[in-house]
Amino acid sequence: MLGTQFRAIRTKKQLTQEQVASGIASRSYVSDIERGKSVPSAGMLAQLAKRLDVPLSCFSKSFSVAPASPVQKLEFAALLAKQCDVSTAQEFYSLIEPVLLAESQSYAAEVYETKGLIAYENNALEAARKYFEKAVEVRDKTPSHSFELAQALFRLGTIEMRSGSLASATGSLYRGFVTFQWHEQSQRHIGVSKERKLRTSLVNALTLVLLQRRHTQAAVAVLNYVEQTWEKRGIALPTQLKLLHAISLVGIRQLDKAKRILRHVLLEADLTPLNALLAHNYLAIIYRLNDQYTDSEAEQLIAWRIDREHSLGKGRGICNELAKCALNQEAPEKAKLWLERAESFSSRFETELQAETALIQARVDATMNRIDLARKSLRKAEQLDIATGIYQKQITLERARLAALEKNDELLLRHLDELRQQLALDSL
Repeated sequence: MLGTQFRAIRTKKQLTQEQVASGIASRSYVSDIERGKSVPSAGMLAQLAKRLDVPLSCFSKSFSVAPASPVQKLEFAALLAKQCDVSTAQEFYSLIEPVLLAESQSYAAEVYETKGLIAYENNALEAARKYFEKAVEVRDKTPSHSFELAQALFRLGTIEMRSGSLASATGSLYRGFVTFQWHEQSQRHIGVSKERKLRTSLVNALTLVLLQRRHTQAAVAVLNYVEQTWEKRGIALPTQLKLLHAISLVGIRQLDKAKRILRHVLLEADLTPLNALLAHNYLAIIYRLNDQYTDSEAEQLIAWRIDREHSLGKGRGICNELAKCALNQEAPEKAKLWLERAESFSSRFETELQAETALIQARVDATMNRIDLARKSLRKAEQLDIATGIYQKQITLERARLAALEKNDELLLRHLDELRQQLALDSL
């Protein structure tokens, strides 16, 4: 049935077997698919469907009855979910579930992982977390399959990150990172490229969650270890990890080393627009921290142009940085214009950036002696639901600044005492 459907679509599109197969498989393999002698993997079928210019979902019914293994069918359901076709993925899973139940012990982990991916893409994060916890529990029983265990831990950790459970995410991702270290022999059933991709993803996610929790020293330690380990095997850090390394070094004030990394990144021949934007953005932050405001503004303007040209969604953060540069250059009106632009970017995923915009606005209003407006901006920042405590400290600091401007010593001392208590909790 799958082969018959595949051939019907190909002939309707007026494509030869050679045209469909080119760069994906051999012509004879496509012929075998059409004659029912071979069943392609979900990944290969997705590539062939793209070549035929049809959605993968159009093969869901025929693939459900094809003589494919349960693992192949689970991979097909997972791929549908990843392509955001959640309803078709759920429908496909219901078609293959009777077969899976008959062999549930053999494919328990794959079943949990597929159901977890479908739940995740359906934004049912709690259900997804529970499925992946069960998958990890099953994978733990076969420790020799470190790739599969690490992959399940990576997915569990990313779900916990998205749910805001940063401590749990750190634990899952660190365990995945430790589980899947470099081995003398590659796990041949996986392939070197897949292994490297998973290692990169684990390091990337682990570093991000450590930075979100303000565990900057730990993030630097992880990246230093990875850089040294990979270097011994002749493998350079991917650009995304170099950028994370640089911004982590900024967090512990190793600015010169961070700047060198970023300069090298900008020399890379195959640099993507997003990575170029981030490199310029991070360089600008370094210049600002060194009080080089003109250089900082120049780098941020390059980042701004890249964002506008490629629609990369980094507008609010760049506008905030440009407003800070203007404020440090004693140009509050210019800062105000950049903040107005920042407010034109709205996203429910940018709560911290919205809080930062409000805090900078308070500084601008205070500089222009608009005390009531400054207090209004601080209230706006306070009302936003921020996971980290750093913004609460900044709000308290800005309240103290306003009290100083008003020469209200009693209020100033009270806010400074609040700040002292907040810092004392950090030191504990």
